[in-house]
Amino acid sequence: MTGLFMTPLTVLALICYSLLYSGPVDGLFLAIVFCLRQYGLSWPLVMQTAATAIVIFMLFQIIRITKTSWAVADKTLIFPCKVEYSFAKFYPTKQIFSGRCLMVGVHVEREGNAKARKKLDGYLKGEGVDPSTYPNVYLITSPRYFGVRLNPVSLWYLYDADKCLAAMIVEVSENLSEQRMNYLRLDNDGVSSTFTFKSSQGSCKLATTDPLGDRGALVAHLELRSSNGHVKLASKLTSEGLGLDPSKMLMLNKLGFLMYWWLWVGLVTGPRVLKQKAMLMYLDGLHMWWTPRPLDGSTDRMANSIERQLEPIFQRYLRHLVDQSSASLNVKYVSSGILQDTDEVMSSAIVLRGSGAPEEMEVRVLSPLFYSRFVYYAHDLEAFFCELHESHTISVSRPDLLPKLLLRKPTTKLESSNLRQYVYFKLIQRLRVRPKPVGEAQAKGNVIDIRRFYISPIDAYVMANEDATSQTVYRNCVLKLFLADRISFRSVGLLEVGQLFLQAFLIGVFLS
Repeated sequence: MTGLFMTPLTVLALICYSLLYSGPVDGLFLAIVFCLRQYGLSWPLVMQTAATAIVIFMLFQIIRITKTSWAVADKTLIFPCKVEYSFAKFYPTKQIFSGRCLMVGVHVEREGNAKARKKLDGYLKGEGVDPSTYPNVYLITSPRYFGVRLNPVSLWYLYDADKCLAAMIVEVSENLSEQRMNYLRLDNDGVSSTFTFKSSQGSCKLATTDPLGDRGALVAHLELRSSNGHVKLASKLTSEGLGLDPSKMLMLNKLGFLMYWWLWVGLVTGPRVLKQKAMLMYLDGLHMWWTPRPLDGSTDRMANSIERQLEPIFQRYLRHLVDQSSASLNVKYVSSGILQDTDEVMSSAIVLRGSGAPEEMEVRVLSPLFYSRFVYYAHDLEAFFCELHESHTISVSRPDLLPKLLLRKPTTKLESSNLRQYVYFKLIQRLRVRPKPVGEAQAKGNVIDIRRFYISPIDAYVMANEDATSQTVYRNCVLKLFLADRISFRSVGLLEVGQLFLQAFLIGVFLS
């Protein structure tokens, strides 16, 4: 087994494989390792052969992408850019960070990009602007490298019916992908258009060229100022020449382009960003919010794999609570971070029978983080009020109606005729700890709940009402969250990588 841990290529390939292509293929990979071992090959040779196969598979995926047609809507362009940042402490004498980034420009149409257009129209309506004022929209944003976005700013160019640049939206993504949008109005015309946004908390000024104009290049200079006029952040984005049309690139050009930007820039710039963050936090004393509170008016990030699997279970559980309520309630549920439109209005049994005027309540999830936090609580009413008032991951229009929805007969002790199910949910019950509030400095020590723990209401619901597939999905997600807190620095991805190595190790033990 020593060869497994002594070969750097093997370790790197396995990590890349598990991060990029994990899933059902894991079983096939382990089966190949098993077959190779059965033929009497040594462990170092088996793992190196498997590592080579993984590298070939990844290269095949890149070549497959380059052979597909990249031609989409008219004027889809790629902008290799240079970006520079400076914070208030250094501005304007010193640029504390500069590097290269890749920006992609796409048309946002109601047919081709319905999700993005719906998001934009909803924001404009919230600002009191008629979305039909801007029928043509061009979005310039940054792709992700290994799940990390190197440039947090996206630019929405809003054109009027005459296809003249009339307004802009600056969208800033934070560490956890929470997005905040600012609507900027045009101040003056010219080669470089200037847009401004002002509020009681500060102002935003953006000077930019039109990427769809005759010049075809991208230059944007952004300044964020505090309420007293001091510059808090200045950034400059400059394209290295004209935008590239991917539909006109040859296959070799596409392959070289992907290899350079994906492998070289993506792998090298990521550590540089982490280094600069560490310097700002430890040397310059800048406070870092690892898990910031969701802000009112911000755009929710996309849910991760765990949150996407827990959301439909939570929605069905909320529907179950409304059905079982003895009050006359209409509950509107608004999801967060989910691509599909899962919003729903749920009515209690009394409302469906037509008895009495219903009371209206909206339950709006502000961050998909709520789905993974909710399963930590042993009591529903505690979960809703803590997430509403402390962590702000959810908004409830009528908090006074929550007791009518949630107060009911307490759940009983854990009972199950299925031994395997009993063991899993008993482990969940033992590992469950009330989560700490989001975005606050935490006191030392753990939060201890002195009440006697029965099975949590959502656990009881899953065991009694969900099918076997949903039960498996729920308990796997919850156990991954609870175990990641204890053994993998709260990273489910790191836990899954360790699981892959553990599987390979156990196979080696059984075969040796």
